[in-house]
This record gives sequence, structure tokens and C-alpha cells, in this order.
Amino acid sequence: MPGAAGDDGTAVAVATCRPLTPVPEAVAEHAPDLALTDIPGYFSWTLTTTGPLPDAASPERLHEYAVTAVQDWAKPVRDIIGGADAAMTFPVTITSARPVDPWDDPVVTLLGDAVHTMSPGRGDGAGIALRDAHLLGDLLTSDLTVAEAKTAYEHQMLDYGFAAVEASRNRPFGFFGKSARPGSPDGRARRRPDDRRSVVVTLTDEGRMLLPKIPPVFGQTAALLTAGISPDELQTTHRALLRMRENLASGRR
Repeated sequence: MPGAAGDDGTAVAVATCRPLTPVPEAVAEHAPDLALTDIPGYFSWTLTTTGPLPDAASPERLHEYAVTAVQDWAKPVRDIIGGADAAMTFPVTITSARPVDPWDDPVVTLLGDAVHTMSPGRGDGAGIALRDAHLLGDLLTSDLTVAEAKTAYEHQMLDYGFAAVEASRNRPFGFFGKSARPGSPDGRARRRPDDRRSVVVTLTDEGRMLLPKIPPVFGQTAALLTAGISPDELQTTHRALLRMRENLASGRR
């Protein structure tokens, strides 16, 4: 689902929706007792904007509003929205959770949409909920008490969770918009609320997009460095490097 963002907070996303298997075939194979409507493939667009919409606007009026909003955009965007079926235009109101302070309960906590509901503009909601579950699980299985694990989880979750809420509200479709400015929630260094001596550094959108490219590059580099070196020679080198590290550690003591 590609998208683009304007300087005024307006954003547009477009998507093609086509079933991989025709609906009648999929129903016959997986749910023959159900009667599902066969909806053909379609092309859709979503305009995200701020401020009130026209009161009790008809689909045609909403479509006119969208056309006006992108009148200075690139021609392909204008063509997509201008050529759409005006009668199929409808409004969707999206709200986001407000930041909350840590709460005082010894055993009850929250994760996912129960605490940091966010707009779907960036597709971050499910990923942040999984991050919550992973973090909480790791802390509960650590050496911390339940109360300590809960407190540590909430401090971290409330920080990154509401940073994601803010980004989804103010910078939807961020991967396709402008790069994050230093100091913005999309890429910044900030002090941890529970330990002001520590600084948490987060990646920009561009940085996150580069993450999948790191393992292949690392593998290529490792293959280049070890070309023509036998496994025995690599093991000897590894042992020598470990010994050097031990020598350095003992020398510091």
C-alpha cells in the first residue's frame, strides 16, 4: 500500500485489493457450507486529513472535498482520486489513546490496544502489541519479582507505545513521507524516565527500512573475509583472538 504525505499533515494511501484465489473457489475448498459474497478486485484510496469535515456531507460532497485537498499534488494522485466512484466515498473517524501516567497496581497491567490504541496509518498497532508481549514475557521470566517486572515493563511500554501513537497520528504513512528530523519521535535520543543517566536511542524510519538489508551484507562480508581460509585455520584464529581478549582482561585487573 504505497502512500505520500504533504507538508500540511494530509496523507494519501492507495491499495489494490485482489483475491489470490477467486472467492467461489476459496469458499468451495475451505468453507463449503458458507455463503460469501463474491466481491471482485478493486482499487482504493484513503485520504488522511485533520480538521472537521463538512457537516452531514454526502458521498459526492466528500469526494469533492478530497479532490480539492489534492489539487496541487502530482497528477497521478489527482487522477486516482478524481477518477474514483464518488458514490463510494465515505468518512472514517479515527481516534487515538491519550498518554497516561504509570498506575499503582501490584499485579494488573495492560498491553496493546488496551492502553495505547493508535490509528492504522502506519500499520504499527499489532507490531507494538507484540513488542509489549515480548518485553513483558522476558521481564516476568527474569530474576525480577512480579512487581519489579511489571514496573520496568510499564516504564518502557508507556515510552515507546505513546511515541508510536503520536507518530501514527501526526505522521501516517511515515515510510513514504519525509525523513524524520533529528529529535522527532521517529528517530531520537531521549533519557529513560526511570533512570535519567541512561539514554535510549531509536531509529528513524529510514534506519528501520535498512534493517532487513543488514544480514545479507554481513554474510557477504564474512564470505569475502574468509575466502580461501580453511575451517581449521578459522578455528586457530578464533582461539588466538579469544586468548588475546583474556590477556587484555587480565592485564586490566
